Amino acid sequence: MTLIAPLDAASDLKLTGRRVARSGGAALCAVAFVAWLVWLAWRLATMHTVVGAAVLALELVAAAAACALVVGLWRAGSPADAAPRGSSRRMRTWLDEPDDERSSARQACADVANAVRRTSDAPRPEISGTDMVRTVVATEGLRRAAFVAAVVIVLLTGRVPFDLPPVWATVALGVSVIALPLGLGMLSQWHVRPGDRFFWSLATIGAGLGRSSSASVVPARWTAAMATVVVLNLAVALRGVSDRWTHGLDAMSRDARLAAMFVALVVAAGALNTLRTLPHPDVGLFGATGRLDEVTTRRWALGATGAVAVLGLVLGVSTPGAP
Repeated sequence: MTLIAPLDAASDLKLTGRRVARSGGAALCAVAFVAWLVWLAWRLATMHTVVGAAVLALELVAAAAACALVVGLWRAGSPADAAPRGSSRRMRTWLDEPDDERSSARQACADVANAVRRTSDAPRPEISGTDMVRTVVATEGLRRAAFVAAVVIVLLTGRVPFDLPPVWATVALGVSVIALPLGLGMLSQWHVRPGDRFFWSLATIGAGLGRSSSASVVPARWTAAMATVVVLNLAVALRGVSDRWTHGLDAMSRDARLAAMFVALVVAAGALNTLRTLPHPDVGLFGATGRLDEVTTRRWALGATGAVAVLGLVLGVSTPGAP
């Protein structure tokens, strides 16, 4: 009996700590959503281009996904067997099929669709918090793919989605960007740590649209991460070279150009880190002549596009804005 009481006290203290952490996480998420609403209100009031409307739609989708993730984490808690060995593996604990995120995305959406579907004589089944989390996690790559496409379009067309925001709108966006990951981390007992959603979405770009993995093609996650790095680097390089020398693209103001380049390079760096953590394909299964050739080609591609991206950034910084 002398041992049971301390154990019970420790268990109660641990449970209380978890409840406090979850409440604090919910409060941080609420602050993040309020700040996000302030930012979105400014975006709606100043929207005047098609590109701006498209980016606003992506922001609304991101807000809805974040809201579903918060509600799902609050209702489901965090998995007890989550392995803290990298963002992809931690996030993957929410999925039933960790080896193929494309199947996971389709299955997660199908589960929710079946849950909301009912007949006239059947009660509506409840959508669990875990179902909501699985659906958001499995389909984050689709939203990230659209975001990468929007950044590339902005760099190539020179049409920015919105004007330079005022200080109060920038502060509101910054509060939301900081508070939401911290809130999600506290809600999930740090199984979804800050940065996990960013890297996980880059690791699953476009995965929900593909078929199941096949031995006749290179894995989709690895290919998409590689393509993201290359495409964003080339877009930054083309923008810098055009504004400085060739003028083949429509000119951009200096502030807009630097902001777009900064966003593109941050996403490219995240995709490069994701590419480093993803398992490389066994090139012997894909008819390659040797792994050394594949590694050399990949490194040359990443190195060359990275070099031209740095050149584009230098030219973009040193070039004055459009008149």
